[in-house]
Amino acid sequence: MRQAGVPVIPTLRKILAKYKASNFGRPIEQDWMFYGLKSKRPLDLDNLSRRDIPDHINGAWFGWHAFRRGLGTRLNEFGVDSETIQAILRHGDVSTTQAFYILPDRKKTEIAMKRMDTVLKKYGIKA
Repeated sequence: MRQAGVPVIPTLRKILAKYKASNFGRPIEQDWMFYGLKSKRPLDLDNLSRRDIPDHINGAWFGWHAFRRGLGTRLNEFGVDSETIQAILRHGDVSTTQAFYILPDRKKTEIAMKRMDTVLKKYGIKA
């Protein structure tokens, strides 16, 4: 199990702090974020995602892998470089991030190919 922290945006940090304070009355820095009130052990997040998450997002939940892939793709669309996305997703190798967590954007691909066509014409290359 990895012990390193997971980077979160300030808005999510506030949401998680409120969640933990409302459920446990402790600061966010202490103990596990999600654990069973009876067992006092960390929750199985796969069970949590099947049981609880869909209720809060109108059933549009496709699992942690899809969530992480979506996060990687959105960060890429925002202009974040692959190495930073790799660090956020905590991959050991940037090739994993690039191959499986950054999905191609069809619109960007079409724009890039139109630019290439313009460059070819500029150099006198015609069909």
